[in-house]
Amino acid sequence: MPAFLNNKYLPLDECFLSPLDRGFLFGDAVYEVIAVYDKVPFEIDKHLDRLARSLDCSNIPNPYERDEWISILNRLIKDEPADSFGVYLHVSRGIANRDLVVAEELQPVAFAMTMPYTKPAPDKAINTMTLSDPRWQRCDIKTTSLVANVLVRRTARQHGCDDAIMIRDNAVTESASANVFVVSKGVLHTPPESEYILSGITRGVIIEIANQHDIAVEQHTFDADFLYQADEIWLTSSTKEIVAVGQVDGHTIGDGATYPLRAQFKAW
Repeated sequence: MPAFLNNKYLPLDECFLSPLDRGFLFGDAVYEVIAVYDKVPFEIDKHLDRLARSLDCSNIPNPYERDEWISILNRLIKDEPADSFGVYLHVSRGIANRDLVVAEELQPVAFAMTMPYTKPAPDKAINTMTLSDPRWQRCDIKTTSLVANVLVRRTARQHGCDDAIMIRDNAVTESASANVFVVSKGVLHTPPESEYILSGITRGVIIEIANQHDIAVEQHTFDADFLYQADEIWLTSSTKEIVAVGQVDGHTIGDGATYPLRAQFKAW
């Protein structure tokens, strides 16, 4: 797979990071994953906007201007043999001695690579459970510190589920790696933007499409009981796109077999 590391294009297996890289030592880094369809990156500007925001919130200097990032991405996309895949971008604070306090002038480390991913089966619904949200209080920053997410997904798999929907203070937040939408009586419901959820690019696109087609969207807090009574539940992300949820905590969602509003959004 083609990759990029600090101004060099090279094969992935020739990329090497210092063990003193703060992304390695502390998870002191941010990232983006961009879906590419037929060699065209999906919503690249929105991803670069979010990358810039994550860097700013983390006080990590952005190592490249927007046109430089686009040039890097275009080179990787050109060198990737496949037509549809993902591109991963990663910026760490840099390399320094292992200390919580580092010099302000530290040079960030920028890494990017292409990566294959399997698109979700169009008609397959997943089985989920609810779990307490154990993450820190700045989930709106797309940081590489994902051990809590790993544990949530691992716990779900240990209980025979594909994923988990997290609950904080009796309110649904998101899944281990996706935003949550609930369809109830023709209205789309999703948790509001806050420090407790990541503002997903696909989430924003779904809201835009809903507005274009006069489908009501309500962004508000709701609990697990609201999930159980839903007509449809979706998990959305750049690589998941729109995945239907068939069960939550053993409760069948809707009729357990058809997801008509999801089908419309997939068609649009």
